[in-house]
Amino acid sequence: MRPADIPSLGSSGDGSVGPLTLCTGASYGDHAERMPRNLYDPEMPSRAPAYITTPIYYVNDRPHIGSAYTTTLCDVWARAMRLDGRDVFFLTGTDEHGQKIQQTAAKEGITARALVERNVPLFKAMVER
Repeated sequence: MRPADIPSLGSSGDGSVGPLTLCTGASYGDHAERMPRNLYDPEMPSRAPAYITTPIYYVNDRPHIGSAYTTTLCDVWARAMRLDGRDVFFLTGTDEHGQKIQQTAAKEGITARALVERNVPLFKAMVER
């Protein structure tokens, strides 16, 4: 599928409007009649597992409101899909390598490993709540 073939979310041009509207069918050719109009369409042809991931968080600092916000949104989405009977794989994680971690550790006078070992439990605690 080319970017030009991807319909915009929110309006399908056929009178249905909503945040999860997928397509009008026009860009899908002969398969238009089988394409769902909405992620929660009861006649959705495929009930394939959904894969949802949060951003992979950098642990050069403690979690902040943006970390909690994106994790919460992904969690709500995963729960809604599970209530709809879908199999959902929900993944989150941390990036424990990189220049920012080295710079922050050097600025604090500790090793990169010590910084990671201090901050990763904070991210785990955020996700477990």
